[in-house]
Amino acid sequence: MSAPESENVKFSKAPASVPVSPTVYKAAKGDTLFSISKKFYKDSAKWKLIYEANKNILPTPASIKPGMELRIPPLK
Repeated sequence: MSAPESENVKFSKAPASVPVSPTVYKAAKGDTLFSISKKFYKDSAKWKLIYEANKNILPTPASIKPGMELRIPPLK
């Protein structure tokens, strides 16, 4: 999956702070939407934001596989 340049998408392994622009995260072994949400938003309860942004590649919230590139939307 590649993003158009106009979206200014940043690839990230570990966030410095809560994202303010769209970010793409490459899933690692053992990642869950809860753990990714906690990494990026400091709140595992916001996992649904990540799921909604990735429904096109995640048939279920538990279908994350290592290497998947997940969009991490900014908090509004």
